[in-house]
Amino acid sequence: MFISFSKTIARFGGFRLGVGMRVNKKNAIWVSLIVMFVAMFKAMWYMMILCGWLIYAMFYGMYWCIKKIVGASSKKQKSTQPKVTYSEVSQNTTPNNTNNEEKDDTPIMTNSPENNQNNNSGNKSPKNKSAIVRWVVGGFFAMFALVNGFHYSSLFLLLSAFLMFPLSFVEDFLKKINVKTVVAIILSVVLFFVGVLTSPPSDSVDDPSDDTNQSQTNDDNNNGGTTNGNGSNETTPTDKYSNLKEFIVEYNKLSKTDITSTVEIDIQSPEYYRTEFRLNAYKNAPAYKANLGNNTIEIINSNYDGIFGSDLRIYVIVDTLEEATEVFETFCKACDPDITQTDFDNFYRYNALDKEYGCSITIGGISGFVNKKADGFDIMLDAKPDYFAD
Repeated sequence: MFISFSKTIARFGGFRLGVGMRVNKKNAIWVSLIVMFVAMFKAMWYMMILCGWLIYAMFYGMYWCIKKIVGASSKKQKSTQPKVTYSEVSQNTTPNNTNNEEKDDTPIMTNSPENNQNNNSGNKSPKNKSAIVRWVVGGFFAMFALVNGFHYSSLFLLLSAFLMFPLSFVEDFLKKINVKTVVAIILSVVLFFVGVLTSPPSDSVDDPSDDTNQSQTNDDNNNGGTTNGNGSNETTPTDKYSNLKEFIVEYNKLSKTDITSTVEIDIQSPEYYRTEFRLNAYKNAPAYKANLGNNTIEIINSNYDGIFGSDLRIYVIVDTLEEATEVFETFCKACDPDITQTDFDNFYRYNALDKEYGCSITIGGISGFVNKKADGFDIMLDAKPDYFAD
């Protein structure tokens, strides 16, 4: 297997890529770009070949280590066995019938080195194969114990690994207590399944000794908030929609048309679902559906459970260009106060919201698009306001 794998990698290494083109002043730049592409392709190709050789070396090293361990273990077992030498043929005579009985010249069959070599030649390979299998399975058991971590179930896993390994001192101990190898292997498998069944769940296990913090956390969750320092029953409930409410307040301060009649919605429901909502950024994301004049707006607090802070996204469809401009500029001012009228003027110099194939938005910390449609303007804007709580 290893030889054929190495030959395959060598054949891949013989791959060549070149360009046949005469270089002159007119095409020098283009030829340079093509040669650069060829060099990049070769670099990537030979990096793949190098990765293949590294994988080959890793697996061959594992095979070599197991082979050496099995060889050392078998040599140690042979050294502990008593050596049998040739014995001379002796005649069994009795004083009464020395002349009547015939001499038995048949040699006594003994275990000579040649006979041992012939007898063990057929059994050596299966023993080595079984030992290799036991090393591999025992290594799997030991790796599972390491992944399991500090838990009492890891003791069962480690014990199963030691019983599975064909170690000389383990086999000597089993012989002393008259336990066969097959019984030890069966016991190892049973201990492994016991360790798996008693192992902790994948979630982190709380420290059972920390009863104070655990009870305090449970009380806080039941009360819907946290107690104050004086130990009174006053609570400060957490509102997952607080970021959206803060945005609506900031938006209504700057806009001619206020956001009103907010309703909590589930963006994962079929009524409001969009393709991008399959991403983890929109998992458990708080969302509002509200009125913006005669139009409907959807406000979403994306990355609500993320480790890099919360984001804001809105979806709205308006009828006229004036409404689209107002929504765009008000959203930018409400989410990024550093944006000035000069920034808007520079943006409109190169972009137009009523562009035929849509307008891509990038200004300050705001991004999104405005698509012109037959029935109005479809707007999607993203931001990361400073006042959003993580």
